[in-house]
Amino acid sequence: MEKKVYKKGDAQRARTAAAPARPAKAPAARQAAPRSPAPAAPARRTVSTAKATVRTAKAAVHTAPKRRRKSRVLPVLLCFLLMILLMGTGAVLLHRALAARTADTPAEAPAFSQPPAPTEAPAAPSEPPAAAEPEPEPEAEPTLADTIRTAEACDFSQWPELAAALQGSTNASFMAIDLAGGKTLACQPDTALYIASAIKAPYALYVCRQLDAGNVFEDEAIEYQEKFYDEGSGNIKSAQPGTMYRLDYLLQESILHSDNIAYRLLVNRCGKEDFNAMLDSLGITEGMHFTATNIWPKATPRELALCWNEIYNYIQSGAPHSALLAQILTNSSAYSPIRKAFVYQRTVAAKYGWDQSSYVDAGIVYSAEGQPQYLLAILTENGELENGGALAITTKLIRQIDAAMASMQ
Repeated sequence: MEKKVYKKGDAQRARTAAAPARPAKAPAARQAAPRSPAPAAPARRTVSTAKATVRTAKAAVHTAPKRRRKSRVLPVLLCFLLMILLMGTGAVLLHRALAARTADTPAEAPAFSQPPAPTEAPAAPSEPPAAAEPEPEPEAEPTLADTIRTAEACDFSQWPELAAALQGSTNASFMAIDLAGGKTLACQPDTALYIASAIKAPYALYVCRQLDAGNVFEDEAIEYQEKFYDEGSGNIKSAQPGTMYRLDYLLQESILHSDNIAYRLLVNRCGKEDFNAMLDSLGITEGMHFTATNIWPKATPRELALCWNEIYNYIQSGAPHSALLAQILTNSSAYSPIRKAFVYQRTVAAKYGWDQSSYVDAGIVYSAEGQPQYLLAILTENGELENGGALAITTKLIRQIDAAMASMQ
């Protein structure tokens, strides 16, 4: 028996051809009624017609939105053209308005009607205006130190008694400065003399400032060594070398009893260079400065007055050791000619110095009411001290200076 070969799909096609055509579904109400099966050919045409109808409906669904989208392009295009037309019309109208306004106002000829005028080279950029100079500050009133530096010798013809006292004194020079008004009396203010122990007051000011700064301390123990021995005034010369003294004790002894050894020990401890720098700051550039071998300088009445003006300012400042300095200067030795001139009836803060035939004294003279009144620095050479002439002549001169200062108030 010949074996029949089937191709792929033949079985399916055979079953489809042999199977009777399925009738179309009818509504449920009609399915209950008995009916005869429809012929096969009309059934196939009905199915084909239905499928064609479905395909037509689907094509209509997909085609309708595209038609609607295409129908929107024309209005958008028309709006865009309308906007361009409006913008062009506006530009034309604006141009005409500007042209009309230009025609109403006189204007220069158009650039093409005549050759352009030659133009100058561009100017160099101008410098920015200079800043306004600040108004000069008002000049400060001269200080007492300024007055001392510029004071000149006086004509004493209006004070005949003072002039007579000067004639009776040998090589006397002085300067007195009123602390309230700055009035001055001066005689040979730049004559230098050896001032001996009068230098101890400016150095005491320097030591107090060193104490204020914490560079030295009151309770420092300082050893008295034999190399500092001095046979001059003071009590320490009777002590044994190796004795220890507090720094504040040495400061007081150098003023109260004009102790030379105490002064030497202070200079050895506190130094010379910074003391010279203090003098420089006062405008004293030479004369009173210490050297490597000399701590007993010469000075002028002007230089001593500058030092005592600084002492006065320090006492008034209320610095930590200002009260100590004021106390020892107002209780110094009775040999001060200034103190002796007032018979101890007025307060005087001073430090004197003497050597052989000269007497030097400088300090602050207070009024009878106890207020600082004037500064005084006086240097004289008035004969041998043993005869009392120098001290007597100097105190007489101081009284006349005091009377002249009172007349200037």
